[in-house]
Amino acid sequence: MPSSLLLAIGWVLPVLAASPISAQPPRTAILRVYVKTADTGEKSDLASRRESVTDVTEALAAKKKTFTIVDNETDADMVVEVLDRRVYVPRVVMGLSPRPGDPSSIPGMMAPIRSPILRVRVTRSEMATVFTNKNKPPESAHGWRVAADDLAGQIEKWTKKTG
Repeated sequence: MPSSLLLAIGWVLPVLAASPISAQPPRTAILRVYVKTADTGEKSDLASRRESVTDVTEALAAKKKTFTIVDNETDADMVVEVLDRRVYVPRVVMGLSPRPGDPSSIPGMMAPIRSPILRVRVTRSEMATVFTNKNKPPESAHGWRVAADDLAGQIEKWTKKTG
């Protein structure tokens, strides 16, 4: 009987040693984010920045595995402040002809391409950095929301890199 027990143990141990132990991947905490803008400036400038606050808030909220939006700055782990937004019109845009669905491919829409430039400051603990969207002119034809989505992606990468 003891030899059969040793034989069974001799058979089970190598199988157990060869099977990987399923370890849980390290869980990253979801960051609480508050998005704001200064209440100063011209009326139209303030209104446009507040619109971008909404766009950035929605873009960050879509990244549910990384961020959650809070209504109070004191509850936040990270604060995103919309600094400014402007439109850049490049002098010359080189490239292929417009793709179907692009605004410039629609008859009567041959105006110059305007690229939205959105700038935000992200503060987390004692770290702060400024981000500007990196959309290319053809992508920018879709407006401020695309700029906010690009910023949300940059902010997500930054938070993962900085821990």
